Amino acid sequence: MSSSLDFAHRHNHDDTWDSICRICYLTVATADTEEDLAAPEHNHDCDELWVVKKAGIREKSDISENPSRDWKYYPGERN
Repeated sequence: MSSSLDFAHRHNHDDTWDSICRICYLTVATADTEEDLAAPEHNHDCDELWVVKKAGIREKSDISENPSRDWKYYPGERN
C-alpha cells in the first residue's frame, strides 16, 4: 500500500492528470480527474529489481521484505 505522499501529480495540457511515483519515478497512471489516480496509487508497488539497482545493493541478504519502504536505502529522504 502506498501513501499519497509517495506520488507527484502533473496536470497535462490535454486536461488529464499523471501520477508519478517519487521512489521509482514510474508514471503509475494517467486519468481524467485527479481523484481517479487514488486506486492505481494504492495498488502500486515499486519494481524491486529497480529499487535494488538504484540502491546499489549487491547481496540478496541486504534486501528487506519491502525495500521501497526501507529508509536505510534512501538516506536522503529521512525526516
